Amino acid sequence: MGKDTTTPASRRGNRAKTPKVFRPHPSASEKHSQLVKAFEEHHLKSGPSPAEFSLDGWKIPLFLLNSHRHGTILHKLFNDVEEEKSRIRINRSKIDEDVEDPIEDDIDEDANEDSDEDLNEDSDDDPDEDTEYVDVKDQDSVAREFSGPERNRDPNKAQDTKNEESMRKIECWEDLILLIIKKYPQIMREPDMNGLTFMHNVASESENLLSRILNEVPPVEGLVTALETTQKEDKTCLHLALENPKLSKATIMKVILLVDKKVLGMVSKHEKKTPLHLAVQRTSPDAGVVQLLVGKWPSALTAEDHNVKSPYQLLTTRSSEAPHTPSHEKIIELLKYYVIKELDNDDAEAHLYKYPEIGPHRHLRLQLGRLVDKQIDKTFIDCLKKDLHLPLESILSKVSLPALNGSEHHLEFFDYLRDKKVTRILNLAVADMGTQDHCDGLIEDCLQGLTIDSLDWQREDVFISNLCPDIKDLCLYSSGKKTVLDHWSSKRGLQCLKKLESVKITFFTTPLSKERIRTYRVEFLNRMLERKRKDRDSEAVMEPLPHDTSTRSYCLKWKEAQEFTGERGSRNPSTSGRISREITFDFVERPKHMTAPTEGRISEPGGIDGKGDPDNNNLWYQHMHKFSIHLEDFLGDEYSRKQYEKVKVAIIDDGIDVPFPGLKIGKGKSFCEGDDDLEFFVGAGGHGTLMARFAQSLSPQTVFYVARVHDFINSGHRMCTARSVRRAINWAIDMGVDIITMSLSLDYDDTETAALNTALRRAQDKKIVVFCAHRDGDVAQQPNFFAARSDTISIAAATSAGRPAEFANQKDGFYLPGDKIITKNPTNGKLTNETGSSISTALAAGLAAHILYCNEMLPKPVLEREDLRLSMKDIFEVLCKGSGSDRFLQVWKFFEHENATSLEGIQKITEQLVRSSKQLKP
Repeated sequence: MGKDTTTPASRRGNRAKTPKVFRPHPSASEKHSQLVKAFEEHHLKSGPSPAEFSLDGWKIPLFLLNSHRHGTILHKLFNDVEEEKSRIRINRSKIDEDVEDPIEDDIDEDANEDSDEDLNEDSDDDPDEDTEYVDVKDQDSVAREFSGPERNRDPNKAQDTKNEESMRKIECWEDLILLIIKKYPQIMREPDMNGLTFMHNVASESENLLSRILNEVPPVEGLVTALETTQKEDKTCLHLALENPKLSKATIMKVILLVDKKVLGMVSKHEKKTPLHLAVQRTSPDAGVVQLLVGKWPSALTAEDHNVKSPYQLLTTRSSEAPHTPSHEKIIELLKYYVIKELDNDDAEAHLYKYPEIGPHRHLRLQLGRLVDKQIDKTFIDCLKKDLHLPLESILSKVSLPALNGSEHHLEFFDYLRDKKVTRILNLAVADMGTQDHCDGLIEDCLQGLTIDSLDWQREDVFISNLCPDIKDLCLYSSGKKTVLDHWSSKRGLQCLKKLESVKITFFTTPLSKERIRTYRVEFLNRMLERKRKDRDSEAVMEPLPHDTSTRSYCLKWKEAQEFTGERGSRNPSTSGRISREITFDFVERPKHMTAPTEGRISEPGGIDGKGDPDNNNLWYQHMHKFSIHLEDFLGDEYSRKQYEKVKVAIIDDGIDVPFPGLKIGKGKSFCEGDDDLEFFVGAGGHGTLMARFAQSLSPQTVFYVARVHDFINSGHRMCTARSVRRAINWAIDMGVDIITMSLSLDYDDTETAALNTALRRAQDKKIVVFCAHRDGDVAQQPNFFAARSDTISIAAATSAGRPAEFANQKDGFYLPGDKIITKNPTNGKLTNETGSSISTALAAGLAAHILYCNEMLPKPVLEREDLRLSMKDIFEVLCKGSGSDRFLQVWKFFEHENATSLEGIQKITEQLVRSSKQLKP
């Protein structure tokens, strides 16, 4: 610290400011001088042997009498050390100036003073942040640090001598500080008049002294308490250490390991920053420090500062002018990894993409493992590449695959992931049991270039020599072959997976092989234990764990040397650096030829499987389908279609199966919960796909936004949770859709009713058309939540004659065809016969989209799109006029086929509908 240049008057007028120089009480100062002088004499005679110097007669606690005014003896000694270092730096600067320009003697005195001040401010910069602590007892090392290169010492030997004298003083005073701390550790947490303890000063300004304290002082309560004590800005020593650019990685990590994890959640008073915020803000942030902070206190990931930004958001929204180094990119990926790992899918998405400057939303998972009656083949993969345009994050939380149709498609799928810039998968599960034979090299080729945390490749007797070395959790499947088990327990097997934490081995047994396999299991565990004792720790042990009737569990424990990484295990900084590690082994026995349960198709909600006559197709559906075909032909090539803004229709259902020829998907999202969090393009029963087919048949230009909700079977009926429906509606609104269609039965939840009503009112405020299917069957047993509402349009099924179907009866709303509608499946070309009010609702959505698109094609639209959406209920009233009490939409009165071949005809239809709807309004 530099000299105090303020006048007594100015000091009296600025009592609140931090004094630059320690000014102790006279009595304390006298005791301090006497102690320092005695210790210097001892140090000069016997060398640095503070243990032989006794403090018993000095009554050190008496130095605390005036601690709340001036500080403690430690404050004074630290200031003396810093002032002496400042003198050395100034002398070094003078030597450097003489070497650079020995002729220039006439230097302005004021310029000298300015230069000295600059040196005092900048001299603490460390050229290498990761440089380890330099022992001040090594005088040659210290002289090199403060005195400069050997060539700089020759011009002025007197200055060099002064530097050596100063270094001896620094060495002496630091030894005295350590001696006092070891004798009276409580003195470290005593503050000065500004609320700063000795440790606060050391953490914010020093490097060598803090490192010496952490290395040489036992981690007793006094040291830990001093590190955790806050100053007036609510900053602990950890906060100050992270703000100190001179501190090395090793020193900061020792502080993190010593303090309690609650310190990692403490925020500073004004900026509300946690230690993790400060760690990512450093000029060259270190991945090891960040990893240790998150590993010890994961909640710090979501803590927000005064700008409402988490550490990840703080780093990803930095100004373009701020330094952006490879270390910053590494920290961003590391924080992203922990966010995806610690939070569930929705919370992780909200966290990662909260601010627009971070970038567009990306998918954090790819759950395909429960595709019903479908294998992933080239057609499916081409659909992923060309039609869905899924933006994938570089780190995926889950990837699951069903059986692939042909071994070549394994590699093709993983090449797709690599093309999407995916680098890491937290959980990978591949159903590969009983498929075509392939060598283990194919698995290695598939995983090449990917980091896998948890791997469950469901294939028997896989050799693991060249699998991902970073695997932490591994599932293996054994047919009971001893050679394979020997390989797994060998040095080239599980032993080469250095980060492995758990292994689950499933044995496929027969009644004759059970005893033999259990013998092999014991031999496997013994080999693992002996190998670990030989290679890592002679005291390694294998302990049995509690288990159920179908599982046998064991834990292999050992100790090994390891860096501070924050990974699994704990390390005491006072030990020699050995960390406790363990691997758990779970053994499961399953009967041979075990097959996974298959899922049948879920029947549509409230729908009745029609078995009508294929020759008696619905005339209404035929008429509108032909009209859309004529319109499609009129539009011509793709260039003409791009002139018009597409209509966006949100389908809230059980997802859509792909590939779907001709289907245009804008975006999609799954709102499934728990283990059923499948992708929106993996339909559970095909109901959502059916809805899209019917809507598209009336409006081929529609772009679909697919929201998959969480459904389940209750008493034979498909039900959807209110929470997932509410979230899907809000998502569709955020996507800016024109129409929402829902053909589902709601599982009533009183806690969600208010939020669901709010979502529907929000859609109404945005002038979005919301169609809801009337519940078929006995309405008295299960009333329809969406019926008879002003913010939705209820749709029920009618027969081909325009009469309400026998299973559909509603007082309000409209009727559209929904009884024995025959259509062709575009995927396999087969005719299907469909019945239910859900079919009618899909047709209503397609008809509304058709009307919106016709209006968009006009040179001058009759109404703005939002106003036309608001008028859709009135337009439907116009279409059902003349049908009596049946409220059946008579489309042929307006949609004549000849009008679909010219803009004049389309304009005529639209104007008639809008004009007629306006006449209905009071």
